[in-house]
Amino acid sequence: MPVISFEHNNFPEWAEVRSCRMTHIQTRCKIERTDDHSREIWIVVSGSADIKLHSAFRTVNTGDVIEINTKHITVSPLGHSGINFLQIEGLWSDERGSCGLFSLTSSSNPVNTGDRTDYLRNTVFDNHFHDCDEYWFILRGEGEVVSEGVHYHVKAGDCVITRVGDHHDFPIVEKEILGVWFEGNLTGLKRIGHLYHET
Repeated sequence: MPVISFEHNNFPEWAEVRSCRMTHIQTRCKIERTDDHSREIWIVVSGSADIKLHSAFRTVNTGDVIEINTKHITVSPLGHSGINFLQIEGLWSDERGSCGLFSLTSSSNPVNTGDRTDYLRNTVFDNHFHDCDEYWFILRGEGEVVSEGVHYHVKAGDCVITRVGDHHDFPIVEKEILGVWFEGNLTGLKRIGHLYHET
């Protein structure tokens, strides 16, 4: 699947992710969800806050994942800089893979820890596949990814969507990457994590 701009929400019809947006909250606010049919996950990109879901409070920090399971959410940022999070909304099941925040830099000792490749790299990363579709949301930085054997230049605002069973890799970083990975519905053998043909 080619790289798309997640800022324009032009996800393909078959994708479990339907929309995505970065949100910054500086002061206490209440958020009301309007779509009861879709699911929503927030991934904290920076900052911290107290989140109220139903009647329960939870403190969240950078890297935390919040499953939104109520219509009414109260967000109370902690500290002066507020909180930034990526909101991902879509139609996925309970049998979904993982998601989270990741960073990637160039390395003076690059290595591929996954299935063999024949292209250059400057990262420590693994050429792998999944039993689910995977989405990489690039929040900051610039580099080159490989998905389905095709090389793509990526930058902030891009999303790489790789279908189930297709290899993907992040061999080149030009500017340090900050991103979010999101794995969709598990299929087939429903194995979790990075998978390889070579052992």
